[in-house]
Amino acid sequence: MGGKPTFEDLPSVWPGLEVHRFETCSASSQDLARGLHRPGTPCLVICEEILNARGRLGRKWYAPRGGLWFTLALGPLRLENPWLLALAGGLSVAKALTKLAGVEARIKWPNDVLVGGKKVAGVLLEASQLGEGLELLLGVGVNVSNPLPSELRATATTLLEETGKAFDPQALLVEILRELRGYLGFLAEARSEGIISEVRALSATIGRRVRVALPGGGEVKGYAVDVDSLGRLIVKTEDERVVVLEAGDVEHLFHDAK
Repeated sequence: MGGKPTFEDLPSVWPGLEVHRFETCSASSQDLARGLHRPGTPCLVICEEILNARGRLGRKWYAPRGGLWFTLALGPLRLENPWLLALAGGLSVAKALTKLAGVEARIKWPNDVLVGGKKVAGVLLEASQLGEGLELLLGVGVNVSNPLPSELRATATTLLEETGKAFDPQALLVEILRELRGYLGFLAEARSEGIISEVRALSATIGRRVRVALPGGGEVKGYAVDVDSLGRLIVKTEDERVVVLEAGDVEHLFHDAK
């Protein structure tokens, strides 16, 4: 498989990128990136395995060897809508998986990437004030050929399980960053329409009956009808209300689910 991308290709894909690689990380890659990031210099932290990885809402994320686990730290940035970077991250992963593995990758709002209806990747965006802009930490985890705990096998998958083939995480990383850099250019120029259009096209959530657990408690149940220009999910509830959600934990329901 000559010519496949490797870490050596990163400078041409993302000029000026500072790269840190670790065998075993006891902290999350986001925490490491926060400490290593120098303002004004894009910083990439890659971990072969993470002992205390975390996903959205502080949930535990399994990150053993064989997967792709990294965080990209950027900033200070002044973006019109920085939270669209999370959607752009999901798009980048989905397109890279389709290109390199030939799978049909779809996006479950707001930050999961699905293959065959199961989660193969997740994206986590954290933001904090940095000077006159924001420091953005985009954490990405992709199940490549890593083992999965038995309790996750019903809802999660790996590229190896879906294709029967082993894929190089290095090549996948390079392709994800190639896609992401293009989307970041759109965001920097306040041109988000293309990102939203692609999210709609690859959405596994739009058109589905959903239950959304809200960050502050409670839930919304109905049909996901669209993602708006700000990346928010629009749900039409069973009593015909239209609810616009900025955040939440989405569960895709079968039509007869209570």
